[in-house]
Amino acid sequence: VHIEESPTIPEGYYYSKAGEVIETNSAKAVNFQLSHVNWKKISYTSLAATHIHTPKNNSNLSEGAYDHFIFKQLIKGNKTGNLLHHIFENVDFTSSQYWSYTVQDTLKKFAPKHREQYAQMLYELLQQITRAKIEIEGQCFTLTEIPEEKRLNELEFNFNVPVFNPSDLNTLEQSDSNIQVKYYESLEGIMNGKMDMFFEYSGKYYILDWKSNFLGDSLEYYKKELLSEAMSENNYHLQYLLYTVAAKKYLESRLPDFDYEKHFGGVIYLFVRGVRKGADTGIFTCRPAIEKINAMEKMLSY
Repeated sequence: VHIEESPTIPEGYYYSKAGEVIETNSAKAVNFQLSHVNWKKISYTSLAATHIHTPKNNSNLSEGAYDHFIFKQLIKGNKTGNLLHHIFENVDFTSSQYWSYTVQDTLKKFAPKHREQYAQMLYELLQQITRAKIEIEGQCFTLTEIPEEKRLNELEFNFNVPVFNPSDLNTLEQSDSNIQVKYYESLEGIMNGKMDMFFEYSGKYYILDWKSNFLGDSLEYYKKELLSEAMSENNYHLQYLLYTVAAKKYLESRLPDFDYEKHFGGVIYLFVRGVRKGADTGIFTCRPAIEKINAMEKMLSY
């Protein structure tokens, strides 16, 4: 006969029956408060006030097949933005050998119903984007000159920020760069963001952002002199200032002799619908003054 012994109950433990109510002597928390009540994961999206942009139309203008695709057929909205980002992230700008595969694979994932309608034109879009002339701070190049080993796609960053008043960021606004922050209570926590592309060219480092915004139905609405207005309407000046601070921190941690004026080339926003090979339409470029970046960094540093 085998007799199982009752398990030894550790001191301090109590076994209860199902449904039995047990009274404990645990003290209840009184006036419980977190030590960091304003702590949040902060981002450009969470800070920026939103605007309603009204696209401009001039449908009487004549257009070729590519313009018809860009302005009339290519759907507006986040779905197209995700589709284009996926293509740009996965192609080698210096070689078109596998572009067709990337385009077809992307359409299969993001727009299977438009595969036949979009495929050839998206291949043409890549030709236009990669051969567009980018001029910034005395440098002139095309994306065909940026090999894969010189670029980081979707570079995510996080850096700690102390308690600050987001409305103070509005003081960075200038006549050519509108900034509007929607938060008016103090914040602290982690600043988070993701650069579409961070790359090096000729010893300088650049931030590039792809924008699929529909500004209007002809190239005249994507002229260089009009893009600053589009940047202000969408609060993108705030975005690139935050990203530049992050890039500065990143480069300082990796280049012992980092010098902003010497090593940081600037920011590039490509409004894809208006970009054309050999031209500068749809391209906004800027290198923020170091004084402005230092002022923002001081607001967001311990």
